[in-house]
Amino acid sequence: MIWALAALAACGSPAAATPELSSFVAVPAGSLGAPTDATSPPTVRVSAGRIEIFGLIDTPDPCQLLTAEFTRSSQDLHLRVSTRSTGGACILILGRFAYTAVIIGLPAGVYNFDVTHTYPDTGWPTSVVVTQSAKVE
Repeated sequence: MIWALAALAACGSPAAATPELSSFVAVPAGSLGAPTDATSPPTVRVSAGRIEIFGLIDTPDPCQLLTAEFTRSSQDLHLRVSTRSTGGACILILGRFAYTAVIIGLPAGVYNFDVTHTYPDTGWPTSVVVTQSAKVE
């Protein structure tokens, strides 16, 4: 019994989880593999320790690469979804992408959460598409 307690003490306590963007997937809307739950404005689902976001974003053309950046400041959570041209010639029609983002490692609490869409180097304005409170269990 004493040996087991000494071994536990030597290992230390588990480290607290650090909130992070664990996955981000974006594909042309309507294509094979596109999330069917994607909406505009995005749908936000909250569960134990995590937030899932299912969104649609329009782009200047279909030749875009989407990226996501997650930041946290105390109880404020921010997800920024950005578009960037893949370069080269592209058909002159608007693009639409469906995306899913998953944030994990959130301690229980109430958070202020927002999703922003940005379009660098396009002339399109940045827009906050979701602002809400999220209660994480």
